[in-house]
Amino acid sequence: MRLSVIIPSLNGIKYLSKCIEGLRQQSLPPEEVIIIDSTVGHIAKEIPDFEGLKIHFLAEPVGVPEMRSIGFRMAEGDLVAMTEDHCIPTRNWCENIRRLHEKYPEEVIGGAVENGATESLIDWSCYLCEYLDFMLPLIDAPKGTVPGNNVAYKRSVINSHKDLFMAGLWEYFVHAELAKAGITFRMDPSLVVLHRKYFTVNDFQTQCYYFARSFGAMRVSQVTSSQLWFYRFVSLSLPLLVIGRLFEKVFWRKRARYKEFLLSLHYTIWFQLCWCCGEITGYWFGEGDSTKKVE
Repeated sequence: MRLSVIIPSLNGIKYLSKCIEGLRQQSLPPEEVIIIDSTVGHIAKEIPDFEGLKIHFLAEPVGVPEMRSIGFRMAEGDLVAMTEDHCIPTRNWCENIRRLHEKYPEEVIGGAVENGATESLIDWSCYLCEYLDFMLPLIDAPKGTVPGNNVAYKRSVINSHKDLFMAGLWEYFVHAELAKAGITFRMDPSLVVLHRKYFTVNDFQTQCYYFARSFGAMRVSQVTSSQLWFYRFVSLSLPLLVIGRLFEKVFWRKRARYKEFLLSLHYTIWFQLCWCCGEITGYWFGEGDSTKKVE
């Protein structure tokens, strides 16, 4: 099976180069690597050309969901995988994608996102805020819950739901619609990427706000007026719901390294509150330009 890998490039060459090197060192490299570049062509001077590399230069900034949609339009593989420029795939990632899709009938297969940025408590807090559901060991998750930066699709599901993949939606909404349509999902621990991105407190609190505002606005973009007002008023209880869900995942479902979680808890609670502010703003005031600012 021919494999295409889509990578939105937002964070610069210092991150992208490590992701590309990880793909080039695969035990069975992909036939096609598609980079959607938001750096106005700067990466073209830094990334060595190799067979199968395609770079699409954006004329103007767009959000990550739209970048992924551009990648799906360009991809030619029998399998199409998504990752991000701050993720480094483990050496057998591509080989395991092919093996799993040949072995199992599921049309969407995702894997784990492990922490490769462990130098500080801020690094751990950022990781736990984003990837708590996808750390090893993997557990049963709601149908359609797979990470957007470690997932591979059979060509059949892309072709049969082309409008959905081209709609510029966050993966949460794409996967939810696929699940409603009866598409099957699998999570497998042999598919692993390392998240290796470093934030300051200001960087991450800003990203939490923008991502959450974009998410909230997208969630209510197609609802009725009465449903919109329901979301708006219920969202005022989000801080309690989000913090409660965090502790439930960590202690009831045993989803974290307790030492790192407890030591970084003050950061994590603050970042979760920033998320709540963003999601509430999305419900009440719309997206603004938040999607374009998510990195």
